Amino acid sequence: MRNPSVQTKTHGINLAGNAPLEAAKINKTQSVVRRTSFIVLGVYFVVLLGVVGTHFFFLSQERKLIAEGGQLRRDIAGLSSIETLLETVKSRTTVATNILTSSPQAPERLLAEVIRLAPAEASIAEVNTQEGKFVISLNLPDSATVSELFKSIADSQFSSIFLDGLSKTTRGVYTVTLSVQ
Repeated sequence: MRNPSVQTKTHGINLAGNAPLEAAKINKTQSVVRRTSFIVLGVYFVVLLGVVGTHFFFLSQERKLIAEGGQLRRDIAGLSSIETLLETVKSRTTVATNILTSSPQAPERLLAEVIRLAPAEASIAEVNTQEGKFVISLNLPDSATVSELFKSIADSQFSSIFLDGLSKTTRGVYTVTLSVQ
């Protein structure tokens, strides 16, 4: 028998090894991986929602801009007739300005002198402006008055009065159209 006062040491063989320690490390690693994957998944969903929201925002902006573009095209189409009228006014203003600047005399004086050359029986049918000139139409009662008008013009100081037209109506009235530059 053994002596109880003597203690013997027993050495045993650990067949399980350090399993509880390794299991604890693995559990801890799995826990960290699970938490990290949930955080990454949450960030992914937040970013996905942000991208989808941004996409829908830009789609709505695009629809608004397309609608505004269509409205602006309709407005431009409606204003094109006004633009044509303004271009006509602009061209006529340019013609009048050219006449004013190219004439050594004031246009009303030039017109008054041409009218002064006309015989007393003459009546003014029309006065018009064109590019760089006045066009004056006079109604004359007979051929003698027409001849008198041409003689007055030949004797005048004007060197830039041209005959644009001469016609006779069925009533015997002559219409003389002169260009004054």
